[in-house]
Amino acid sequence: MTMPRKKVLMFVLNELIYDARVLKSAQSLSDRYDLLLIGVWRRKFELNQDLERGKWPFQMAWVDLGRISKAPRNIFGHVLRYSRVFHRIQSMGIEFQPDLVHAHEASSLPIARAIQKATKARLIYDAHELYRDKAGLSPVLRKSLGWMETRILKSCDGIIACNVPRAEIMRDEYGAPFLPTVIPNMTRHRTFTPSTILQDMTGSSKLGISKLVLYQGAIIPGRGLEILPRALRRLPDNFGIVIMGGGEPDYINGLGDLANGLEVADRFFVLPPVSQSKLFPYTCSADVGIVIYQNTCRNNYYCAPNKLYEYSAAGTPMVGADLPTIRQFIDGESVGSLFDPESHEDLARAILEVCDKETFSRSFETCLEIAEKFSWESVSEIELHALYNDILEMRTQPNAGNERKR
Repeated sequence: MTMPRKKVLMFVLNELIYDARVLKSAQSLSDRYDLLLIGVWRRKFELNQDLERGKWPFQMAWVDLGRISKAPRNIFGHVLRYSRVFHRIQSMGIEFQPDLVHAHEASSLPIARAIQKATKARLIYDAHELYRDKAGLSPVLRKSLGWMETRILKSCDGIIACNVPRAEIMRDEYGAPFLPTVIPNMTRHRTFTPSTILQDMTGSSKLGISKLVLYQGAIIPGRGLEILPRALRRLPDNFGIVIMGGGEPDYINGLGDLANGLEVADRFFVLPPVSQSKLFPYTCSADVGIVIYQNTCRNNYYCAPNKLYEYSAAGTPMVGADLPTIRQFIDGESVGSLFDPESHEDLARAILEVCDKETFSRSFETCLEIAEKFSWESVSEIELHALYNDILEMRTQPNAGNERKR
């Protein structure tokens, strides 16, 4: 007689379609578990729910914020939106009756804990960031967030961090009762295929631009993106920079205004985000990839960018901010050049260095060589399955998994 599959509830408070880590985790687990993935739909994003459900081998649902997604961006509006999300996901979770709840990001933790209490499910916390060490938090918010996170960490059966430094900080300073499992932000293994999609969308070839430098990711303050138009001004006229991703319109428009003022607007392109299922050809078509964070907080200093692995899989040599985890990968694997994230002159130098014909050819080949070694399937998926095996065995064998926790 076939045993029924264990049930996993996974959720994150975003639209899901741009969140590579969440989608990879859900896809990896769907072969072994009955998995329901829940997200949140804020109406400023385009989302075809039926189309998205058809792309993935697991159940998907969204909490539709509807008109309240336009509530004021103040404490009242945030409380209103979060209250709706909390109660809807809690209700869906209790109805689903999971064996395990997998909560992505700190904002999901209180909801996950409420579902855990109601269903007696196991709980995994997947920390994408060092949330209380992010820049821009007020002292009150930092203290409140830390109190909440530390309190719920003690109720978790599994905790996931994106790299070793973050795992150690969570154990030594945040109150995690054991060292979190490290599951790096690697990308699924894909075969590089030449593409011209960026060139076609920007019309760069007709403008005499033969080198496109790509930044893909969140277009938000704190990444140091202001140095991109300034660096472009120091590059030859056959270079263009493309930034592609979501962000606040005012900030994105400000970058465009900066490029216009520097007289490089005809070589500075801004493209909207694309879903993870469509992103790879864009990355393959770039000549150089940018990985940039400013050293404004420990979360940035110990960043865990999936762009390192995405660029490698696409055979795209990269220039990266000279921070420990980025330096370890780029220098250790010889796939690009480092730059001072506060200096547009140094960024321009690094781009030119990578585009040297011999250096570019060597870095391109190395990227493709290491793509499988640093793939989700080769490392991250194995760790994820091992963690799940330990925790779900604990449901019938209470002492199992304790050694892994220690």
